Amino acid sequence: MMAPNESDTVEAAAPAAEVPGTPIRPVKSASTPPRAQPAPHGESTRPYINDQLNSRLPADIAHGPLAVRWKADLAPEFPSTFVLAGGNRVVTEAPGRWQLFDGEGKAIGAGKLGAGDVVMDSANGLLYTIDPYGVIEAYHLSDGALAYSVSISGGEEWQRAFYARRGHEFAIVSFRRLLQPHAVATPSGVSVDVEDLGNPIDVQQEIVASAKQKSRLYFEAPRAFAALQGDALVAAIRNEIVVTAFGETVRRRLLDKFDAGPMSLDESGRIYVLVNQGVPRPSLWVLTQEGERVAAFDPPIDFSLTGTPPVVGYDHQIYLASRHEIIMLSAQGAVLWRRPSQGSIVGMAITPAGSLIVVEGSAVSAFDAKGERQVLYKSEGESLITPPAMTAGGDLVVASTRRLYCLAGAAKPH
Repeated sequence: MMAPNESDTVEAAAPAAEVPGTPIRPVKSASTPPRAQPAPHGESTRPYINDQLNSRLPADIAHGPLAVRWKADLAPEFPSTFVLAGGNRVVTEAPGRWQLFDGEGKAIGAGKLGAGDVVMDSANGLLYTIDPYGVIEAYHLSDGALAYSVSISGGEEWQRAFYARRGHEFAIVSFRRLLQPHAVATPSGVSVDVEDLGNPIDVQQEIVASAKQKSRLYFEAPRAFAALQGDALVAAIRNEIVVTAFGETVRRRLLDKFDAGPMSLDESGRIYVLVNQGVPRPSLWVLTQEGERVAAFDPPIDFSLTGTPPVVGYDHQIYLASRHEIIMLSAQGAVLWRRPSQGSIVGMAITPAGSLIVVEGSAVSAFDAKGERQVLYKSEGESLITPPAMTAGGDLVVASTRRLYCLAGAAKPH
C-alpha cells in the first residue's frame, strides 16, 4: 500500500481541451442498430457486468429452476454490493473490502477497498482494486497476492468513478468526494487521467517504477459517471456528455440543460443516460455520440428510478427499475410492459436470448419478452443483496449478507 505523492495533485491539472460543444438535438426517427452478438469468452468483470455497464450477461442460462452448486461463507460485517466472475475466479465487492474465491467457492485472498470498484482482468491474470489512498493495486488472480501498485493523481479525497486498462495504459475518471460529513461546501472537481504503465512494465518493490502520467483532463463539476466502448471513454459530467479517445483527448461535448447521472453504452456507442432537468424524477435519454437524441422516456409519476445504469438488451430494448417495479421499453422508448416485483429489487441483468434476470428479495427470477415471471431460485430465510453475475461456465453467482451462492441448472449437480 502506498500513498500518492502529495505534490502530484489534480489542482495542478490543465483544463480540458477546448472543443466546441454540440447541442443535443431530438430526431423524429432513427434506425435501431442490428442485434448485438455476445462477446466471445464474455465475463462479468466489473459491476454491471462489462465496461459498457449495460448489464448484458455473456450467455444464456439453463432452463428451469436453479440449484445451489456451491456456497461460501462471507463476513456479515462486510455486506457485498457486487459479485464478479472471470476465468475460474469469483470476487465479492463490499464497502471497504474485497474477497477472492476459486471456481469451487474456496476463499483464496482478501483485501481493503477504498473509494472505487473492483475490476477483473483475467486476460492478464489480475484483479484491480482501489486502495484507501486512491491508488490502483493489481493482485494475481491465481493466489490473491499483490502484483504491483500504481499511484495516480489525487488521494483518498478522490472517488475513482470508473477505470479501465487497455494495453499498457489505464484511463481513470475521478471526482472529489466529501470526506467531512458536516462540510459547508460540496467538493468540486472531476479529472480524467491516463496513466502509462510502461512497455515493458518495470515493477520494483511492488510499485510500477515505469509508470508515468500521459495526460489529464480537468472539469469543474461535483461528480462524474463514465463507461467505455472500444476506445471511446464517455463521461457524464453535470450538463454535458464528454466523449474522449480513451480519456486522452476530447472528441465531442454534448450539451443541454440537465444534470447527467448514471449511464451505459451499447456496442454501437449509443449512450443511455439518466438526466434530471429540475423535476423530482430523472428521465432516460438515448443519444448518439454525434448528439442526436434518438429516444426519451419520462417515467410515470409513481415510478422512481433507482440510480443505476440502464440495462440494455442485445436487441436494444431497455429495462428500468424502481425499488419494487420493472419497466421494459422498446429501443424507441415506448413502454412494452410494467411489472411489480416480489421483493425489493437489488439488480438486474439481461441474457442474449432476452431473459431479464432479476434479484428480488430472496429470489432470483427471470422475466421473458412478455413480462412473464419464472422464479429460478429462492433462498430460505435470507435476502439476496447483489445483482446477478455469471461465471465462465454459465452459472449465476449472487450473495446474501452471510453467503456467496453459485447457482446452476439441473444438469449441473451440487
